[in-house]
Amino acid sequence: MNLNPSFYKIYLFFLLCLLAVQPAFAKDKETSKPTSKKESKKEAIKQDKVLELIQNREQELKDKISDFNELYKNGLVTLQEAGPFKEELAELEQFEFIIKNPYTNSYEKSLKEKLTIRLEALKKEICTKEALSAEGLIASKDISSLQDKAALYNYILEFLMDESRIPVNVLKANGFNSKMILGRFFPIESKFGFRVDPINPGRKQFHAGIDFPAWTGNPIIAPFPGVVVRTVNSLNSGGGRKVTVRHSENFETVYMHLSEIKVKQGQKLKVSDLIGYVGSTGYRVTGPHLHFEIHINGIPVNPEKFLKK
Repeated sequence: MNLNPSFYKIYLFFLLCLLAVQPAFAKDKETSKPTSKKESKKEAIKQDKVLELIQNREQELKDKISDFNELYKNGLVTLQEAGPFKEELAELEQFEFIIKNPYTNSYEKSLKEKLTIRLEALKKEICTKEALSAEGLIASKDISSLQDKAALYNYILEFLMDESRIPVNVLKANGFNSKMILGRFFPIESKFGFRVDPINPGRKQFHAGIDFPAWTGNPIIAPFPGVVVRTVNSLNSGGGRKVTVRHSENFETVYMHLSEIKVKQGQKLKVSDLIGYVGSTGYRVTGPHLHFEIHINGIPVNPEKFLKK
């Protein structure tokens, strides 16, 4: 059978087109190759760590709700006081479902979005409550519980990001160490993150700062210039006597469990000015030490990221 010459032209045209697009198909195939075993293992470790953080906090909240139920039976609290813990527990259970659900295309993307939205809402809530606290309308413990929650969410987000989300020039450029705060070097006794609760050893607790085991009466000095924005002179709070110093618009340091406060709200501080003395005030202490926090945009972050070696 004789074929029309135009048929060969069309056939040749399609063959050339096929040869032209083949490298592109090969490239797509190459880029869509599965991740290496090393990358998969690294991703699995990160996923397990995020899941562990969430589950630890869930258990912490369940313990708190259990304590509230016991107090409620004895007529010491109302059930409404446990409301914020129950809300957070429900929220964390949603986050856990996102991580563990095999049908979720990308747990990271979904979790990052939800955590970012919640953090923005928490920042606004913290800011509002700080203003109310400054006017004496609410207790400082209401702010502390929100800050601890925001600290955990931010901590989880940093694990997902694999990098620091918070550039703080004064810290990144200079860093700090215990000598800048206490006049001499002290080791870190308790780190940022989950730890065994020193008051209830059978439980885990999220720790939003680091502890230096200094002795009672050791001077606490300002590591950076700033303004005292808050003092708490209460022996009945978990943090005891407490001072917050603002060093820039979004950067604060916090000092807890002081035996004596030597500054006043609104006071300007220079580097090495006396803030107070180490103590063991507050109901969540087992001995004298300084609990030190760094807050960025009202949220506690891990101070060890900025620690000078």
